Amino acid sequence: MTATDPRTEIQDWASDFDILDPEYVAEPAPVWADLRERCPMAHTERYGSTWLPTRYDDLAAIAHDVERFSSRDIAVITPGRELNPEAAIMLIAPPITSDPPVHTWARRMLL
Repeated sequence: MTATDPRTEIQDWASDFDILDPEYVAEPAPVWADLRERCPMAHTERYGSTWLPTRYDDLAAIAHDVERFSSRDIAVITPGRELNPEAAIMLIAPPITSDPPVHTWARRMLL
């Protein structure tokens, strides 16, 4: 397995995170607390390369800047393994796969 293989163990969440990791899905709070403290923008090569802003102010700025951070042409990939229902919903959630006005109802719940 390679470092970007979704099945490999995570060594450092700041440079190689996996939001579909069963331990993360069960208890994400410790990971988020650590990342907010030491890494405002995490990145991984898993699933074709992904960025993860970890601080509310950054997330809010990105969420409101649909010109530079659009979801119109996003390609959600299949992770190549069975997902539990809690993880699977992340692949189809409107804020991830759409722009306003389609995702407005979901964004209001988050922001």
